[in-house]
Amino acid sequence: MNQKTSTIRYPALSQTNLEDYTDKVRMEALELAQNTRIELKHLKKPNLSKDDLSNTDYLYSLAQEATWKTMMDHEGYKLPGTSDPYPTCGKFRFTMCPVDNFVRRIKHRCNRLGCPECVKEAGKRAAKKIQRRIWLYGLMVRKMTNSRKNPFPSHVIESIPANDIFWTWSKSKQNRILNEMRTIAGITSGAEIRHLWRFQEGKIQPYLGIHNHLIVYGWINENASKEIKEKFGINVIYHKVNNGTLRSREDVFLVSYYLLSHCAIKNNKHSLRWFGDLSYRKISNSELKKFRDEIFLTEDDDIEKSKSCKICGENMMPAKINKKYFNWSTFISPPDELNEGCIVPDGLFLLIDFFNEKMVFYENDYAEIYHKTRKELEQQRLEQNPHIYCRSTNSRKIDDFLLC
Repeated sequence: MNQKTSTIRYPALSQTNLEDYTDKVRMEALELAQNTRIELKHLKKPNLSKDDLSNTDYLYSLAQEATWKTMMDHEGYKLPGTSDPYPTCGKFRFTMCPVDNFVRRIKHRCNRLGCPECVKEAGKRAAKKIQRRIWLYGLMVRKMTNSRKNPFPSHVIESIPANDIFWTWSKSKQNRILNEMRTIAGITSGAEIRHLWRFQEGKIQPYLGIHNHLIVYGWINENASKEIKEKFGINVIYHKVNNGTLRSREDVFLVSYYLLSHCAIKNNKHSLRWFGDLSYRKISNSELKKFRDEIFLTEDDDIEKSKSCKICGENMMPAKINKKYFNWSTFISPPDELNEGCIVPDGLFLLIDFFNEKMVFYENDYAEIYHKTRKELEQQRLEQNPHIYCRSTNSRKIDDFLLC
């Protein structure tokens, strides 16, 4: 491949702590979010040092502040953090051991990349799934070949010009041709994360530039672009980024986490697609689970232990505060202790009966909140703004519509 390509940096692989969000960063990101409707071309990236925030954290902070919410929409696809959060997002609930009265507080997440409240945790959760499936496939290959092969995944960018004939075909044909193109390029399997926008350094408003990021196994054929052009008439570039070989599972996680921070999302579509030998039609997660090594086994054990009581090991059950308990607020432990888990007085918490009541979530002042379905939320919007949401010509005459 003789075409000149720009150098792709790896901001996700910096040693910046992903949990480190300073007040300065959040205030500047919030200020940018409040000004997205006016003079977008003049807005600049905050003047931050590397010690304050990495590129990954910067993009997630913009998503958390819903900076891109009113900025763009391409064929129904948007950037992360552009949907409305549920009433229970970011609120907390309780779990309790029925044997020892051991209670733990858990913050609720909806795990949607579109939710500005939960986008960061959703990105971590999805990146962890990518890391697990990608690395387990490599462990499977090593075991089945008696360690004769030691494959490492790679980060590859797949770019097709916007005016190419490829974009005039149907989605089903595009997916079929993509699989054939990747086979010609030497890619055997992997994950695809679609990006519809590119970012210029120092700007928060991206520009349209459709491309795919691939975390794959295989070896890129140098003549792939020429062979694909001769067979399909498509102009495509497969570019392995500099230092794109991911030699550890941490590298796979960090790159995935970075790519998910500004991927294309849609309510009824997946932002991630598996293809080749890693497609779900060819191999399932339960099959890959058989090839776990000691690190994965230890992680799974830790996850199971985190769901159980620290004292007796019993499963924790959803619980609620018994507000009929005399002077109950004085017996509630501090938030830090509840997050770790602590023993509470008998009767202060009650198990939730799912046959007769809903899950209870709480604000910081212990005000109760209940999850609402989409239908309930639409009904609530209708009651609050009837002059906006009742306008429909499908079931009423135009005269009634005008009177609404």
